[in-house]
Amino acid sequence: MSIDDFKILKSFGIGTYQCFQETYHYDTYLKMHPTGPKHDYSWHVHAMNRALEAGIDDVGIGALFGLTDYKFETLAMLNHAFYLDENMELVLILFRYLELNQHSMCRFQIIRLMQLTIFHLKN
Repeated sequence: MSIDDFKILKSFGIGTYQCFQETYHYDTYLKMHPTGPKHDYSWHVHAMNRALEAGIDDVGIGALFGLTDYKFETLAMLNHAFYLDENMELVLILFRYLELNQHSMCRFQIIRLMQLTIFHLKN
């Protein structure tokens, strides 16, 4: 969505815009979106910047755990959250996962990941 599109959403009273990156792993992202409007990785990952520039109150980001190594996704998502928090506004971090392959996490790992994320964001 363009900044103008986000301004239209804002005019209807939207408060928080949430969007999953699905994966921060570039090659996997392109494999998941070989064509179409989501094919442009950079455009998609910078959607939150455009939303905040348009006046959206805050944004929620997330990765879809299970497509690639969850440790990579966690670090990339936290890096994105810290960037947005320092340069823009409040950021919500969302957790979703798939049980697809060797990169998948068990429920315990997801709970632990959420705890560590909250700890690092508070400190």
